[in-house]
Amino acid sequence: MSKIEESNLYNKEVIALEKERLTGTINDLVIDDNHKLLVALDSNKFCGYLYFTNILDEIEIISICLKQEYEKKGLGKALFEHMVNVYKPSNVYLEVSSNNLNAYNFYLRLGFVTYNKRFNYYSDKSDAYLMKWSR
Repeated sequence: MSKIEESNLYNKEVIALEKERLTGTINDLVIDDNHKLLVALDSNKFCGYLYFTNILDEIEIISICLKQEYEKKGLGKALFEHMVNVYKPSNVYLEVSSNNLNAYNFYLRLGFVTYNKRFNYYSDKSDAYLMKWSR
């Protein structure tokens, strides 16, 4: 059984997973009143995370990632739902690469809409989709 908790005890695991599965742009985590880290645990084993900023009633997702063996098991959705149920934002924002169709489709299933596009935004010249979720 998996659980979601806010924690700053898994910083090394988050940075390692970010480098393994994503771009590796997170080298250090800031955890303070505005920056939050949710972790997914399975029998106290680190499975993934959701890192975000929370300012007033708006959230921006900085990064969300699961270990490959935990993908497509509902943990990403559970992390997102935990975040919106605990912090109760009016809006949630994020950006996702046009090359990352799995993530893009995941966000669409959560109810995000694309509201803008930044052309050639990333170093590989892929575009960034700007997405928004609203209550």
